[in-house]
Amino acid sequence: MRVSIIVSSYNYEKFLAAAIDSALNQTYPDVEVLVVDDGSTDRSPEVMRRYEGRARLLFKPNGGQASAFNYTFPHVTGDVVMFLDSDDMLAPDAVSRIVAAWRPEFSKLHFPLQIIDEDGAPLGGRVPRAQLPEGALLESLLETGLHVSPPMSGNAYSREYLGRIFPIPEKEWSYGPDTYLIFLAPFHGQIGAIQDCLGCYRRHGKSLTNVTRSDLQQLIRRLRPMRESNLRLRRLLERYAERQGLKLSPAAVTSHWLHLKVMLSLRRAGALTADDHAPGPLSLAWQLLCAVWRSAELSLKERVEYTVWAALVGALPGAAAVPVIRLGFAPGDRRAVLMSIVRGAV
Repeated sequence: MRVSIIVSSYNYEKFLAAAIDSALNQTYPDVEVLVVDDGSTDRSPEVMRRYEGRARLLFKPNGGQASAFNYTFPHVTGDVVMFLDSDDMLAPDAVSRIVAAWRPEFSKLHFPLQIIDEDGAPLGGRVPRAQLPEGALLESLLETGLHVSPPMSGNAYSREYLGRIFPIPEKEWSYGPDTYLIFLAPFHGQIGAIQDCLGCYRRHGKSLTNVTRSDLQQLIRRLRPMRESNLRLRRLLERYAERQGLKLSPAAVTSHWLHLKVMLSLRRAGALTADDHAPGPLSLAWQLLCAVWRSAELSLKERVEYTVWAALVGALPGAAAVPVIRLGFAPGDRRAVLMSIVRGAV
């Protein structure tokens, strides 16, 4: 079985070599590495050229990550395909573990990632925190619209499955193309899972999901794309299910705890308007609590943590809720966030 690793690059020259090295230094023998640069304006192309002859190098004008994937996918020859963000890394045995666990019925296999800081030091957390689901997930997906999944670099896909859904609609999925790949997979096969971390997810200043040091406006700018991606996902699932003669639940996505967590945070940040037709913070907090305790994805410890978090975010005065919101989106940076809360209180 051949495995293809696509490293997508855009203006991350500081981290790019580590990502490429992690792909090239796999213990599994049959790996091809493709590196695509999406019109970087920094020295990323120079970094890439150091790997001439060891990886396939592709260069294109800037068009977004979905565009980079569409450009690269026709060059892929592997049976299994991975998409590695250029600020992340894979463990040396990641591909070997994936191949050993792979089954013909899989459309996707996923695994958690250890969270590291800008310099590669462990931050003590993993993404996602919750147990990864596995098996035939289509029925639950049609009901809930979402399930726990790692970000881009924590997934391996069947090339056959990808061939059915490519090209990715570039305009619609300019943000978060991994959402498109992840949540169409249950329509085309079973989902495999390895519960051990097989790579590293780097949290740094440019990372869209890094909210550790965000002020209110930065926090809103980082949370809004998450909400928009979820609503876009609902529309995608509705269309996709209808084409296959299936029915998506009216509450899918919008009643899932992951979406309600974002909505409550945006409500308390003052980023929702009357046009959004969202309930008040206490109502959203209650909906989140109910969704958390209904979910089979979370452990008892995680449910208790989310209960406390939702109660605080829902009830605290606006300014006081902001650092608690940040705490809920920074699993690997909790010490830093807690210290900022203490400093603010003092």
